[in-house]
Amino acid sequence: MANSPTVKDSMKLMSKSYRAVMKDTNIDSFKKDLSSFKQSAQEAQHTSVVGNDKATFDSGMKQLLDEVNVVEATAEQKGLVPAQQEAKKLRDIMGQFHTKLGV
Repeated sequence: MANSPTVKDSMKLMSKSYRAVMKDTNIDSFKKDLSSFKQSAQEAQHTSVVGNDKATFDSGMKQLLDEVNVVEATAEQKGLVPAQQEAKKLRDIMGQFHTKLGV
């Protein structure tokens, strides 16, 4: 378990991937960066969060990953620009739950 990423590690990778997603200029790099974001979010979801914040954290991660699925579908069906517009909702979800969790 020593090699498992911490929540903080995963969040840093998510932030880096999100910035890349929003800067991408072609659909292939967008999909690659979105995949990295999703992987980091899934790793964060599987880390151990204990205490009263666990339910809030779990809810936030579920909402975030659900929205990633919407962004992926938008990229497939409509292309880069609409997918980047949809991806802005990821920032809103992250901000909302960072506020709730006080991080």
